[in-house]
Amino acid sequence: MARLPLALAFVLAGACSSYPSRTASAREAFAEGRFVDALQSFPSDPGGPDGMLHSLERGLIAHTGGDFERSLAEFEGALEAIRGFEERPTVSGRSVVEGAESWVWNDTSLPYDGEGFERVLLHTFLALDYLFLGSGEDARVEIRRADLVLREEEERNETSYPGANAFARWVGGLVYEGLGQAEDAALDYGAAHEKAPECALVRRDLRRMARYLGRPDLAEGLEEEEPPASEPAWDPGNGEIVCLYACGLGPLKEPIEIPVPTVHTVTKIVVPRFVQRENPAVRLRVLLRGRVVGETEVVEDLEETAIRNLQDRIARITAKAVARAAAKGAAGEVLAASRRDSEDAFLVGLAFSLFNLASEQADLRSWLTLPANLQAARFEVPPGRHDLLLQLIGGDGEVLNTRPVEAVEVRAGRRVFLNLRSVGPNLFVAVIGGGPGPASAPAPPEG
Repeated sequence: MARLPLALAFVLAGACSSYPSRTASAREAFAEGRFVDALQSFPSDPGGPDGMLHSLERGLIAHTGGDFERSLAEFEGALEAIRGFEERPTVSGRSVVEGAESWVWNDTSLPYDGEGFERVLLHTFLALDYLFLGSGEDARVEIRRADLVLREEEERNETSYPGANAFARWVGGLVYEGLGQAEDAALDYGAAHEKAPECALVRRDLRRMARYLGRPDLAEGLEEEEPPASEPAWDPGNGEIVCLYACGLGPLKEPIEIPVPTVHTVTKIVVPRFVQRENPAVRLRVLLRGRVVGETEVVEDLEETAIRNLQDRIARITAKAVARAAAKGAAGEVLAASRRDSEDAFLVGLAFSLFNLASEQADLRSWLTLPANLQAARFEVPPGRHDLLLQLIGGDGEVLNTRPVEAVEVRAGRRVFLNLRSVGPNLFVAVIGGGPGPASAPAPPEG
């Protein structure tokens, strides 16, 4: 009689695989720049538990590959999924059946609706897509939505994330500059400075806007700093190159397992934790005619935000894991103890142990194509066509990779974007603006 549950337990044990293991080949394709293969490896599955997460992955892959229309469509699909969760007449967007499954099986049976910080970044990348496609107004809307989602997440967890959303607010400053709205640009640079006070790039932009507006109060304390030699006044006869650099890969979830034996059965308590992935690159350097014209600076550390976000929720996750493991262990113990034959009791206990060990898995899902941090640089160049050399710099200052970017067309009073991403030693580049492509107006001149 115990053979059927025993066989079932073996089947269940072989059926379990985590999201990181299921997506390994897709992530390898992404890291190697095989974006078409990577997109196909994250299938569209709107009704599946990983459907929303796959949309996030595909959106960022397309964004990295320079297909911003596709990226926009994928990210909008993720937003639609989130709205669907929020509109369902259930608690936290979970149905009664889904909630019951998560207690019998594990939380991977629930539809993935995104970590709070991931929802913030969804709007950040949507803003970048709109910006690159020439729609500054839509980009501005997404910046505001990112800030709103962050505030909701902080209220929900009764905490704050010091550096979160700094990059989005800095990009908001760029957007407002392009729209000719200097006061709003200054406010966004100020908000970015509150989140990333150590970033010299943000401080320079805030100082510049405060001087332009004649509002030293907007950069109080920063004007006392000695402006570096690389902070010249804006020359309206020049153009500008803005580098937006997504560096490395964000942290990966792995399980922490604690076995819980009883008389006849064994179960376990399993919870996730974030571990950092190895990222050899630390910044990116830009050379023009052999001279360094810019180096990227970290504006937002996504690793720190992701780890902090999980730490703030781990108590709730652990409480549910403990209760679920206790219920499974108790059920198996009762059934095994009810068998009069000791061999039969052993087989029942073994079947339940195998089921418990197979089914009790930590939810290791997360947006795995996210970078470890977001960096930026901006610098002026005279109008014309320029051959740039990009250098990927490692932790010891060594050059990990070089990438020539030839014939970048810069027009006077216009802006060109370099959308950059590194994964390991590989560097991917998309050039936006210059020539017939979309471009936004430059920053206002210095006062």
